[in-house]
Amino acid sequence: MKKIIPILAVAALFLILPVTTATSASIFSPLRSNDFNRTIDWTGQFVGAIGHPGRDNEDPTVVGYIGGLFKLRGRGGFFAGNITSEDQSRNGRITGIFGSNYVFGRLIGDQGSLPFVGFIRVGRENLTFFGRAMTIAGPPLYFWGNFSPY
Repeated sequence: MKKIIPILAVAALFLILPVTTATSASIFSPLRSNDFNRTIDWTGQFVGAIGHPGRDNEDPTVVGYIGGLFKLRGRGGFFAGNITSEDQSRNGRITGIFGSNYVFGRLIGDQGSLPFVGFIRVGRENLTFFGRAMTIAGPPLYFWGNFSPY
């Protein structure tokens, strides 16, 4: 019985995730110039990388870059930005919400969109962030970077 409750909670999370992030893609994306973007008072900007830990050395293997805007609300907020592969052959958008230790969002590209869920740690002293995100398809990826409030 103790194992069934966490399994049901994770299943419910993946069922609810597309509903929670469905509106964030069209409203908060800085790539689109619509009326919604003009009314948002963004709190700051972020820039970072996506990759996985190196197997042979301590340097991570970078597979892409992220950058965009965020808005803080209480203990969390939402973000919207661009995502680009390392060789700049592919690009798309990334949107979502974050809290004190979690992040939910959606990757939007030419071939469709993909929800993700993960963990995040924000270093307010040195203005850095680090986290790990996983999607339905593909391996989990790490993301890290810097942010600067306005």
